[in-house]
Amino acid sequence: MPAVRQGRWTVQSWKERNMITRRNFLAAAGLASLSAAGLTACSGGSAGGDAKGAANLEVIWWGADDRAAITNSILAMYGKKYPGNTAKGQFLPFGDYFNKLNTLAASNSLPDIIQLNLPNLAAYVKNGLLLDLGDVDLGDYAKASLETGKIDGKLYGINFGYQYLTVMYNTELVTKSGLAVPKDPADWNAWGDFGVELAKKLGNGVYGMSDNSAESNTWASWLTSRGKGLFSTDGKLAHDEGDAVAWYQYWSGLRDRGAIAPGAESQTYVSNGGAAVDPLTTGKSVISMSPIVQFQGYQKVNKVPLGLAPCPTGPSGRGEVNAFFGWGISSKTKNPQAAKDFLNLWFTDPGAFKELGLDRAIPASKKQLDTVSQGATGAIKTMLGFMDSYTISPASQPASPPSIGSKVQDSLTRAAEAVLAKKLSPEQAGAQYFSEIKAAAGE
Repeated sequence: MPAVRQGRWTVQSWKERNMITRRNFLAAAGLASLSAAGLTACSGGSAGGDAKGAANLEVIWWGADDRAAITNSILAMYGKKYPGNTAKGQFLPFGDYFNKLNTLAASNSLPDIIQLNLPNLAAYVKNGLLLDLGDVDLGDYAKASLETGKIDGKLYGINFGYQYLTVMYNTELVTKSGLAVPKDPADWNAWGDFGVELAKKLGNGVYGMSDNSAESNTWASWLTSRGKGLFSTDGKLAHDEGDAVAWYQYWSGLRDRGAIAPGAESQTYVSNGGAAVDPLTTGKSVISMSPIVQFQGYQKVNKVPLGLAPCPTGPSGRGEVNAFFGWGISSKTKNPQAAKDFLNLWFTDPGAFKELGLDRAIPASKKQLDTVSQGATGAIKTMLGFMDSYTISPASQPASPPSIGSKVQDSLTRAAEAVLAKKLSPEQAGAQYFSEIKAAAGE
């Protein structure tokens, strides 16, 4: 299949395979606990217009103050481009976001424009809460990335762009070790061996790798590289207990070999995730794995320059996955065209591109990528240089079954914590994880 050139790297439009991404795409989805009755009870939009017919849009997203500043700037652009219209936003930390969103849904108060991730997209579509966005003007936005927002052939969400797993590393500690970062392509074992050698060379309580055994994006990439996945396009499980056992054996083996910190030192990160508590940030590890879109956040809280390397390979190749993370519009909005106009601005306007940078994703628009590249410095320059260095082919992740929602992340974390505490062997942890997921999937 011919590759489609997207700016500075090649993206191949693969047929859908069976993947998903990090705990900030799966965790705290919350919809599993909101009944279908509660969802479908929503019958009215949140934002209206004044007597003159002006649109007053409400927008909601998760993130911190820096993301809010970027988003609010684009909301102001919308008001200037469409005089008389307004777009006002609210944001919450990720951990609080979905509880708030579900409360709004149940009280018939969903905002017009909603930031969603993959499990939420599927659940909201199932319950008739999202508008078909097939007629939104997206400029040169890549068709390959659009596939992630489609369910049953209709576009219900527009992905912010591309997100795929990368290896992030502390450049100063790598230099201090005298070792060289594994050359691409490097498989999971090569990165594990590198972590072992780093720990031996550096000593003094510095480990080679962070424990990513509870990270759903890393788990998804592991499965992809083995020719497996979380779900198939028909909503069935696309992996088995043996895959889960091998996963926990991999991380437990690295712990036994001294590549990653023992239980107590890894507990906070395994249980919670996030750049702030990652041992990479605290100086206790050299390597961690995370979606490339999170590199800016990691670099912001790390005191030394970080490097980037491609995600590990496996028997079936590299484990790159592109899952949905983007905007949807409430099907109950009183201003559908005004909401679509906002998305048009977000995905096609050069001024919006300059504000966005690489905050939410690697752009799926060549025009947007070229705009971001002009005068790039710091973490953005590092990301762009990395993207120039090799060819990627992220596969689209089919929407996860609404009945499962956050179950994958929850089960993955519980099993990882039990192995860390030596309450379960890797074999028992794999069996526990798969039993829970299989039950949730009704298989």
